[in-house]
Amino acid sequence: MMESLKSRRKNSGCTVHAQVKRFGTPHANELYLNIRPTEHAGTSTQAAALYRSAVEILQQSNAQILSERIFTESESISDIQQARGDYLGSFNDGVPATVLTAPASRDTHIAGIQIHAITGKSTPQPLILDGKHVGRSYEQDGRQWLFISGLTAPEKGSNELQARAVYHQAAQILHMHNMNFRNVARTWVWIRNILDWYDQFNTARTAFYQQENLVDNNGESHYLPASTGIGVAPADGGACGLDIIAISDGDKSIQSFHSSQDQNSAFSYGSAFARAVTVPMPSGPALLVSGTAAIDQNGLTEHHGDIRNQISATIQHIRALIDDAGWDEKQITSAIAYSKTPQIARIFSDEWSELNWPRVEMIADVCRDDLLFEMEVTCAKP
Repeated sequence: MMESLKSRRKNSGCTVHAQVKRFGTPHANELYLNIRPTEHAGTSTQAAALYRSAVEILQQSNAQILSERIFTESESISDIQQARGDYLGSFNDGVPATVLTAPASRDTHIAGIQIHAITGKSTPQPLILDGKHVGRSYEQDGRQWLFISGLTAPEKGSNELQARAVYHQAAQILHMHNMNFRNVARTWVWIRNILDWYDQFNTARTAFYQQENLVDNNGESHYLPASTGIGVAPADGGACGLDIIAISDGDKSIQSFHSSQDQNSAFSYGSAFARAVTVPMPSGPALLVSGTAAIDQNGLTEHHGDIRNQISATIQHIRALIDDAGWDEKQITSAIAYSKTPQIARIFSDEWSELNWPRVEMIADVCRDDLLFEMEVTCAKP
Protein backbone atom coordinates (compact mmCIF):
# COMPACT_ATOMS: atom_id res chain seq x y z
CA MET A 1 0.00 0.00 0.00
CA MET A 2 1.19 3.51 -0.80
CA GLU A 3 0.00 6.55 1.13
CA SER A 4 0.53 10.15 0.05
CA LEU A 5 0.56 12.97 2.56
CA LYS A 6 0.69 16.60 1.51
CA SER A 7 0.41 19.32 4.10
CA ARG A 8 1.37 22.83 5.07
CA ARG A 9 2.68 22.87 8.60
CA LYS A 10 3.16 25.91 10.77
CA ASN A 11 6.22 25.25 12.91
CA SER A 12 8.49 27.64 14.79
CA GLY A 13 6.78 30.64 13.20
CA CYS A 14 7.27 29.48 9.60
CA THR A 15 5.05 27.50 7.25
CA VAL A 16 6.61 24.55 5.42
CA HIS A 17 5.29 22.44 2.57
CA ALA A 18 5.68 18.76 3.43
CA GLN A 19 5.13 16.03 0.84
CA VAL A 20 5.46 12.50 2.16
CA LYS A 21 5.14 9.18 0.36
CA ARG A 22 4.74 6.21 2.68
CA PHE A 23 4.43 2.62 1.45
CA GLY A 24 5.15 -0.81 2.73
CA THR A 25 4.85 -4.54 3.06
CA PRO A 26 4.67 -6.82 6.12
CA HIS A 27 8.48 -6.64 6.18
CA ALA A 28 9.11 -2.89 6.06
CA ASN A 29 7.64 0.54 5.49
CA GLU A 30 9.60 3.25 3.67
CA LEU A 31 9.05 6.99 3.76
CA TYR A 32 10.22 9.66 1.35
CA LEU A 33 10.07 13.15 2.88
CA ASN A 34 10.28 16.29 0.73
CA ILE A 35 10.02 19.39 2.91
CA ARG A 36 10.60 23.00 1.90
CA PRO A 37 9.82 26.45 3.33
CA THR A 38 6.93 28.32 1.73
CA GLU A 39 7.51 31.84 3.02
CA HIS A 40 10.30 34.31 3.63
CA ALA A 41 11.57 34.22 7.21
CA GLY A 42 14.89 34.29 9.02
CA THR A 43 17.16 31.35 8.29
CA SER A 44 17.06 30.05 11.85
CA THR A 45 13.25 30.16 11.76
CA GLN A 46 13.10 28.31 8.44
CA ALA A 47 15.60 25.72 9.62
CA ALA A 48 13.76 25.05 12.86
CA ALA A 49 10.44 24.69 11.02
CA LEU A 50 11.90 22.20 8.55
CA TYR A 51 13.44 19.92 11.17
CA ARG A 52 10.54 20.10 13.61
CA SER A 53 8.26 18.98 10.77
CA ALA A 54 10.65 16.22 9.71
CA VAL A 55 10.92 14.86 13.24
CA GLU A 56 7.15 14.90 13.71
CA ILE A 57 6.74 12.79 10.56
CA LEU A 58 9.50 10.36 11.57
CA GLN A 59 8.00 10.00 15.05
CA GLN A 60 4.55 9.25 13.66
CA SER A 61 5.95 6.27 11.76
CA ASN A 62 8.68 5.34 14.24
CA ALA A 63 11.01 5.48 11.23
CA GLN A 64 14.80 5.60 11.05
CA ILE A 65 16.83 7.54 8.53
CA LEU A 66 18.49 5.82 5.58
CA SER A 67 19.64 8.97 3.76
CA GLU A 68 19.28 12.71 4.32
CA ARG A 69 20.12 15.75 2.21
CA ILE A 70 20.01 19.46 2.94
CA PHE A 71 19.93 22.00 0.10
CA THR A 72 20.65 25.55 1.23
CA GLU A 73 22.47 28.78 0.59
CA SER A 74 25.95 28.69 2.08
CA GLU A 75 25.11 31.50 4.50
CA SER A 76 22.38 29.34 6.05
CA ILE A 77 24.45 26.21 6.74
CA SER A 78 25.20 26.97 10.39
CA ASP A 79 21.53 27.71 11.13
CA ILE A 80 20.22 24.52 9.60
CA GLN A 81 22.96 22.42 11.21
CA GLN A 82 22.01 23.98 14.55
CA ALA A 83 18.33 23.17 13.99
CA ARG A 84 19.19 19.63 12.98
CA GLY A 85 21.18 19.18 16.19
CA ASP A 86 18.42 20.73 18.29
CA TYR A 87 15.49 18.70 16.95
CA LEU A 88 16.74 15.40 15.53
CA GLY A 89 17.21 13.88 18.99
CA SER A 90 17.10 10.09 18.98
CA PHE A 91 17.02 10.05 15.18
CA ASN A 92 20.61 11.33 15.16
CA ASP A 93 22.77 8.22 14.85
CA GLY A 94 25.98 10.12 14.21
CA VAL A 95 25.72 10.05 10.41
CA PRO A 96 25.76 13.62 9.06
CA ALA A 97 23.36 14.81 6.41
CA THR A 98 24.77 15.52 2.97
CA VAL A 99 24.83 19.33 2.99
CA LEU A 100 24.77 20.96 -0.43
CA THR A 101 24.91 24.62 -1.35
CA ALA A 102 22.40 25.87 -3.90
CA PRO A 103 20.16 28.95 -3.87
CA ALA A 104 16.49 28.22 -3.29
CA SER A 105 14.12 28.77 -6.19
CA ARG A 106 11.70 30.77 -4.05
CA ASP A 107 12.12 33.72 -1.73
CA THR A 108 13.64 31.54 0.96
CA HIS A 109 17.19 30.90 2.13
CA ILE A 110 16.85 27.11 2.31
CA ALA A 111 15.67 25.10 -0.69
CA GLY A 112 14.57 22.17 1.46
CA ILE A 113 15.46 18.77 2.87
CA GLN A 114 14.90 15.26 1.58
CA ILE A 115 14.89 12.24 3.86
CA HIS A 116 14.50 8.57 2.96
CA ALA A 117 13.53 6.60 6.07
CA ILE A 118 12.38 3.11 7.04
CA THR A 119 10.46 1.19 9.66
CA GLY A 120 11.42 -2.47 9.53
CA LYS A 121 12.74 -5.56 11.20
CA SER A 122 16.31 -4.26 11.13
CA THR A 123 18.06 -1.09 12.26
CA PRO A 124 20.18 0.97 9.87
CA GLN A 125 23.85 0.80 10.82
CA PRO A 126 26.42 3.57 10.24
CA LEU A 127 29.02 3.10 7.53
CA ILE A 128 32.48 4.19 8.62
CA LEU A 129 35.54 4.96 6.48
CA ASP A 130 38.76 6.24 8.03
CA GLY A 131 36.90 7.08 11.24
CA LYS A 132 34.19 9.11 9.48
CA HIS A 133 30.50 8.27 9.23
CA VAL A 134 29.74 8.06 5.50
CA GLY A 135 26.21 6.69 5.28
CA ARG A 136 24.22 3.70 6.47
CA SER A 137 23.70 0.04 5.69
CA TYR A 138 20.44 -1.86 6.00
CA GLU A 139 19.94 -5.65 6.00
CA GLN A 140 16.78 -7.62 5.39
CA ASP A 141 16.09 -11.19 4.31
CA GLY A 142 19.66 -11.86 3.25
CA ARG A 143 20.10 -8.64 1.29
CA GLN A 144 22.16 -5.62 2.21
CA TRP A 145 21.75 -2.08 0.96
CA LEU A 146 24.38 0.64 1.27
CA PHE A 147 23.32 4.28 1.35
CA ILE A 148 26.71 5.98 0.99
CA SER A 149 26.67 9.73 1.45
CA GLY A 150 28.75 12.86 1.59
CA LEU A 151 31.99 11.58 0.07
CA THR A 152 34.35 14.48 -0.69
CA ALA A 153 38.11 14.95 -0.96
CA PRO A 154 38.98 18.67 -0.93
CA GLU A 155 42.45 17.85 0.41
CA LYS A 156 43.39 16.13 -2.88
CA GLY A 157 43.90 19.39 -4.76
CA SER A 158 42.82 19.57 -8.41
CA ASN A 159 39.23 18.91 -9.48
CA GLU A 160 40.16 15.76 -11.37
CA LEU A 161 42.11 14.32 -8.45
CA GLN A 162 39.17 15.00 -6.15
CA ALA A 163 36.81 13.24 -8.57
CA ARG A 164 39.04 10.17 -8.68
CA ALA A 165 39.38 10.20 -4.90
CA VAL A 166 35.65 10.17 -4.14
CA TYR A 167 35.12 7.21 -6.46
CA HIS A 168 38.01 5.37 -4.83
CA GLN A 169 36.50 6.09 -1.40
CA ALA A 170 33.22 4.59 -2.62
CA ALA A 171 35.06 1.52 -3.93
CA GLN A 172 36.72 1.05 -0.53
CA ILE A 173 33.35 1.11 1.24
CA LEU A 174 31.85 -1.30 -1.28
CA HIS A 175 34.77 -3.71 -0.96
CA MET A 176 34.45 -3.66 2.85
CA HIS A 177 30.96 -5.09 2.31
CA ASN A 178 31.95 -7.59 -0.40
CA MET A 179 30.56 -5.42 -3.17
CA ASN A 180 31.91 -3.50 -6.17
CA PHE A 181 30.53 -0.95 -8.61
CA ARG A 182 28.44 -3.62 -10.34
CA ASN A 183 26.35 -3.52 -7.16
CA VAL A 184 25.73 0.23 -7.51
CA ALA A 185 22.25 1.21 -8.67
CA ARG A 186 22.42 4.99 -8.38
CA THR A 187 24.97 7.77 -7.97
CA TRP A 188 24.62 11.48 -7.36
CA VAL A 189 27.60 13.66 -8.21
CA TRP A 190 27.49 17.19 -6.81
CA ILE A 191 29.87 19.28 -8.92
CA ARG A 192 31.09 22.76 -8.01
CA ASN A 193 31.48 25.03 -11.08
CA ILE A 194 30.29 22.19 -13.29
CA LEU A 195 30.55 24.17 -16.53
CA ASP A 196 34.29 24.70 -16.00
CA TRP A 197 35.26 21.03 -15.92
CA TYR A 198 32.42 18.64 -16.73
CA ASP A 199 34.35 17.13 -19.66
CA GLN A 200 37.31 16.42 -17.38
CA PHE A 201 34.96 14.91 -14.81
CA ASN A 202 33.50 12.60 -17.45
CA THR A 203 36.99 11.51 -18.47
CA ALA A 204 37.90 10.72 -14.85
CA ARG A 205 34.67 8.81 -14.22
CA THR A 206 34.96 6.75 -17.41
CA ALA A 207 38.57 5.87 -16.58
CA PHE A 208 37.48 4.71 -13.13
CA TYR A 209 34.63 2.65 -14.60
CA GLN A 210 37.14 0.98 -16.92
CA GLN A 211 39.14 -0.06 -13.85
CA GLU A 212 35.92 -1.43 -12.34
CA ASN A 213 35.08 -3.33 -15.56
CA LEU A 214 31.89 -1.40 -16.18
CA VAL A 215 33.41 -0.07 -19.42
CA ASP A 216 35.89 -2.01 -21.56
CA ASN A 217 39.01 -0.69 -23.25
CA ASN A 218 37.13 -0.38 -26.54
CA GLY A 219 34.76 2.09 -24.95
CA GLU A 220 31.81 -0.30 -24.74
CA SER A 221 29.71 -0.17 -21.57
CA HIS A 222 28.75 -3.44 -19.88
CA TYR A 223 26.74 -1.90 -17.06
CA LEU A 224 26.26 1.66 -15.83
CA PRO A 225 24.32 2.95 -12.81
CA ALA A 226 21.77 5.73 -13.00
CA SER A 227 23.21 9.11 -12.06
CA THR A 228 22.80 12.82 -11.58
CA GLY A 229 25.72 15.18 -12.23
CA ILE A 230 24.68 18.72 -11.39
CA GLY A 231 26.12 22.09 -10.43
CA VAL A 232 25.31 21.85 -6.73
CA ALA A 233 28.34 22.14 -4.45
CA PRO A 234 29.40 20.21 -1.34
CA ALA A 235 29.31 22.47 1.69
CA ASP A 236 32.87 21.60 2.73
CA GLY A 237 34.37 23.39 -0.27
CA GLY A 238 35.17 20.26 -2.24
CA ALA A 239 35.13 20.29 -6.03
CA CYS A 240 32.67 17.39 -6.04
CA GLY A 241 30.73 15.12 -3.73
CA LEU A 242 29.33 11.63 -4.21
CA ASP A 243 26.27 9.78 -2.88
CA ILE A 244 25.49 6.16 -3.79
CA ILE A 245 22.86 3.44 -3.41
CA ALA A 246 24.18 -0.13 -3.72
CA ILE A 247 22.67 -3.57 -3.13
CA SER A 248 24.43 -6.83 -2.35
CA ASP A 249 22.90 -8.81 -5.26
CA GLY A 250 22.93 -5.89 -7.67
CA ASP A 251 24.61 -7.88 -10.43
CA LYS A 252 21.45 -9.99 -10.57
CA SER A 253 18.69 -7.68 -9.36
CA ILE A 254 19.37 -4.29 -10.98
CA GLN A 255 17.80 -3.68 -14.39
CA SER A 256 19.23 -0.73 -16.29
CA PHE A 257 17.70 1.35 -19.08
CA HIS A 258 20.46 2.92 -21.17
CA SER A 259 18.02 4.53 -23.59
CA SER A 260 14.33 5.35 -23.92
CA GLN A 261 11.79 6.02 -26.64
CA ASP A 262 12.88 9.68 -26.49
CA GLN A 263 16.62 9.53 -25.80
CA ASN A 264 19.53 7.28 -26.75
CA SER A 265 22.35 6.24 -24.44
CA ALA A 266 24.12 9.07 -22.64
CA PHE A 267 27.33 7.08 -23.00
CA SER A 268 27.18 7.70 -26.76
CA TYR A 269 28.08 11.34 -26.10
CA GLY A 270 30.58 10.73 -23.31
CA SER A 271 28.54 10.57 -20.10
CA ALA A 272 28.80 7.20 -18.36
CA PHE A 273 25.39 6.63 -16.81
CA ALA A 274 22.13 4.81 -17.49
CA ARG A 275 18.93 6.75 -18.08
CA ALA A 276 17.24 4.80 -15.26
CA VAL A 277 17.44 1.59 -13.26
CA THR A 278 15.02 -0.57 -11.35
CA VAL A 279 16.23 -2.04 -8.08
CA PRO A 280 14.60 -3.96 -5.22
CA MET A 281 14.34 -1.91 -2.02
CA PRO A 282 13.30 -3.12 1.44
CA SER A 283 9.61 -2.30 0.84
CA GLY A 284 9.46 -3.21 -2.83
CA PRO A 285 10.89 -2.23 -6.20
CA ALA A 286 12.06 1.28 -7.04
CA LEU A 287 12.64 3.05 -10.34
CA LEU A 288 15.53 5.51 -10.10
CA VAL A 289 15.49 8.00 -12.98
CA SER A 290 18.72 9.85 -13.67
CA GLY A 291 19.00 13.58 -13.98
CA THR A 292 17.20 14.36 -17.23
CA ALA A 293 17.28 17.44 -19.46
CA ALA A 294 16.19 18.57 -22.93
CA ILE A 295 18.54 16.40 -24.98
CA ASP A 296 17.39 14.75 -28.22
CA GLN A 297 18.11 11.29 -29.64
CA ASN A 298 21.33 12.54 -31.23
CA GLY A 299 22.62 13.85 -27.90
CA LEU A 300 22.03 17.48 -28.88
CA THR A 301 20.41 20.19 -26.78
CA GLU A 302 16.80 20.87 -27.74
CA HIS A 303 15.00 24.23 -27.88
CA HIS A 304 17.99 26.57 -27.50
CA GLY A 305 17.07 29.56 -25.35
CA ASP A 306 13.42 28.45 -25.05
CA ILE A 307 12.72 28.04 -21.33
CA ARG A 308 9.21 26.66 -21.56
CA ASN A 309 9.93 24.13 -24.27
CA GLN A 310 13.03 22.88 -22.46
CA ILE A 311 11.01 22.35 -19.29
CA SER A 312 8.26 20.63 -21.27
CA ALA A 313 10.76 18.39 -23.10
CA THR A 314 12.46 17.42 -19.84
CA ILE A 315 9.19 16.36 -18.26
CA GLN A 316 8.22 14.46 -21.43
CA HIS A 317 11.55 12.59 -21.44
CA ILE A 318 11.01 11.56 -17.80
CA ARG A 319 7.50 10.38 -18.57
CA ALA A 320 8.85 8.36 -21.51
CA LEU A 321 11.39 6.64 -19.24
CA ILE A 322 8.73 5.85 -16.66
CA ASP A 323 6.48 4.46 -19.38
CA ASP A 324 9.27 2.38 -20.95
CA ALA A 325 9.95 0.79 -17.57
CA GLY A 326 6.26 -0.09 -17.14
CA TRP A 327 5.68 2.33 -14.28
CA ASP A 328 3.30 5.25 -13.66
CA GLU A 329 4.15 8.81 -12.66
CA LYS A 330 1.68 8.45 -9.79
CA GLN A 331 4.37 6.24 -8.21
CA ILE A 332 6.88 9.11 -7.98
CA THR A 333 8.00 9.44 -4.37
CA SER A 334 10.52 12.27 -4.70
CA ALA A 335 12.04 14.57 -7.28
CA ILE A 336 14.47 17.45 -7.59
CA ALA A 337 14.06 20.33 -10.05
CA TYR A 338 17.17 22.30 -11.01
CA SER A 339 16.71 25.64 -12.78
CA LYS A 340 19.62 27.61 -14.22
CA THR A 341 18.25 31.00 -13.08
CA PRO A 342 15.59 32.37 -10.71
CA GLN A 343 13.54 33.44 -13.75
CA ILE A 344 13.44 29.84 -15.02
CA ALA A 345 12.53 28.61 -11.55
CA ARG A 346 9.60 31.06 -11.36
CA ILE A 347 8.31 29.96 -14.76
CA PHE A 348 8.48 26.30 -13.74
CA SER A 349 6.86 26.95 -10.37
CA ASP A 350 4.07 29.11 -11.79
CA GLU A 351 3.26 27.34 -15.05
CA TRP A 352 3.76 23.75 -13.91
CA SER A 353 2.08 24.17 -10.52
CA GLU A 354 -0.23 21.24 -11.28
CA LEU A 355 2.72 18.86 -11.63
CA ASN A 356 2.08 16.84 -8.51
CA TRP A 357 5.55 15.32 -8.12
CA PRO A 358 6.85 15.53 -4.52
CA ARG A 359 10.01 17.60 -4.83
CA VAL A 360 12.43 20.27 -3.79
CA GLU A 361 13.49 23.01 -6.21
CA MET A 362 16.71 25.00 -6.48
CA ILE A 363 18.95 27.08 -8.71
CA ALA A 364 21.85 25.18 -10.30
CA ASP A 365 23.86 24.99 -13.50
CA VAL A 366 23.18 21.95 -15.64
CA CYS A 367 26.04 20.13 -17.40
CA ARG A 368 25.84 22.30 -20.55
CA ASP A 369 25.56 26.06 -20.63
CA ASP A 370 22.63 25.90 -23.06
CA LEU A 371 20.62 23.51 -20.87
CA LEU A 372 18.29 25.57 -18.70
CA PHE A 373 16.50 22.94 -16.62
CA GLU A 374 16.93 19.41 -15.27
CA MET A 375 14.87 17.03 -13.14
CA GLU A 376 15.36 13.66 -11.51
CA VAL A 377 12.73 11.39 -9.96
CA THR A 378 12.46 8.31 -7.78
CA CYS A 379 9.45 6.00 -8.06
CA ALA A 380 8.51 3.20 -5.69
CA LYS A 381 5.80 0.62 -5.15
CA PRO A 382 5.18 -2.12 -2.60
